[in-house]
Amino acid sequence: MVRRDYRDWTPWDNALREVLNGEWDPIGVASPDWVEDEYDSYVDPIRALITDNVSDDALITYLNWVTTERMGLSPFPGQPEKLREWLSHVVISIRDLGRPE
Repeated sequence: MVRRDYRDWTPWDNALREVLNGEWDPIGVASPDWVEDEYDSYVDPIRALITDNVSDDALITYLNWVTTERMGLSPFPGQPEKLREWLSHVVISIRDLGRPE
């Protein structure tokens, strides 16, 4: 998938960026004063998942894959229930955005 230029983003995409930066941020670098575009490459895949009406579990699985496999992080070592709880909260915030325009 080709990444869209952020200037082509809708308000929904920008709101998702804020969720990823403010609530997900698995490497702890996203902030207006630090790195604002760190997770931009995940906006389009998440948009596609939401547009395809995937389940919350599918979104959690995707975010878990990105966090643990793609980034190689273990934010809650030996505590998979804590990881799932954290990702569940992120998914709730994503769902609260509604559907992409």
